[in-house]
Amino acid sequence: MHARYQNNTPVPDGMKISRDGETLSVSNIRQLDAATCQSFRSRLKAALPRNVRRIDIDLTRTQMDCGGLGALLALRKCARAENNDVAIHLVNPSNAVQRLFSLTHMDQLFPIEQR
Repeated sequence: MHARYQNNTPVPDGMKISRDGETLSVSNIRQLDAATCQSFRSRLKAALPRNVRRIDIDLTRTQMDCGGLGALLALRKCARAENNDVAIHLVNPSNAVQRLFSLTHMDQLFPIEQR
């Protein structure tokens, strides 16, 4: 049985972080852009356990710009410093966000899943 961690501390955008075993899940992100990327990075860095093997970032209804891409790259770098095998999956991004990842070739670094 995996330990479950729930961090529902309110943040300006309502982002939620939960942990189930070796998976960290991030959801309820309304905006991931230049204005919010710093709080996103600091919240995720503080919640990142050493033994995480997978990070699922639910981008349902998330608006994103290049600042958000930078925040995800920073998260990837930070997570891989602790565990080089960690996988970051983007879940349910909008067509616009998928296009942003495709145009920047970042879809090669972050697997995209529709659930």
